[in-house]
Amino acid sequence: MFLPEAKSLVLIADDPDAPSGLFTHWLVWNIPPQTNSIAEGSAPKGVHGTNDFGKSGYSGPCPPPGTHRYSFKIFALDRELDLRSGAKRSQVDAAMKGHVIAQGEFVGRYAREKVARASGLRGTARSQAGRMRYHGVPSNKRVPCVSLNS
Repeated sequence: MFLPEAKSLVLIADDPDAPSGLFTHWLVWNIPPQTNSIAEGSAPKGVHGTNDFGKSGYSGPCPPPGTHRYSFKIFALDRELDLRSGAKRSQVDAAMKGHVIAQGEFVGRYAREKVARASGLRGTARSQAGRMRYHGVPSNKRVPCVSLNS
């Protein structure tokens, strides 16, 4: 839904279940408000911030074994943000304050399972790529730890 009063969009992807607390995977602002989709493997037009991997762009899920929730949040703002590329999450959050006119959120689940393999060493376990789960429905595709750099 297009909001005529929206001047820009902000996209934030994060993991609230990370061992160290909230972990930001993607941060993009000043996305044109007419944007209504992002093609797989691409990034929206806009300004990219520094995620908690210390990189610009999207860095995908790569948690320790267990299931983590991943939130993709979109915010419609009444103005563009006056921030330089590479700004951090706290700066974006502060700049958005008082300017959010609408927001939405999609939450997916990603699980990495421990798999014991015969290796000659008793008790050795290795992690395998997990499966992204949306609202409890597993995908058929294994999802490796990935990054999309802008």
